[in-house]
Amino acid sequence: LAVTRIGGQPFVYVVASSDKGTVARQRAVVLGDTLGNDYAVTGGLQRGDKVIVSGTQFLIDGAPVQPTR
Repeated sequence: LAVTRIGGQPFVYVVASSDKGTVARQRAVVLGDTLGNDYAVTGGLQRGDKVIVSGTQFLIDGAPVQPTR
């Protein structure tokens, strides 16, 4: 459930550093093919980005997060 949509625009939350510590940042993405409920993300992410995949329905841009593996 990493991909969310607002107004038809797909986005994900990624982990980022800020002056407030580790936070979630909303990132617009481009979707490719789908297979069932799985999406291929073809644009909008950089190598090494850490995508938040759990609890995204409760996040807002800039919310503090504690990443786990």
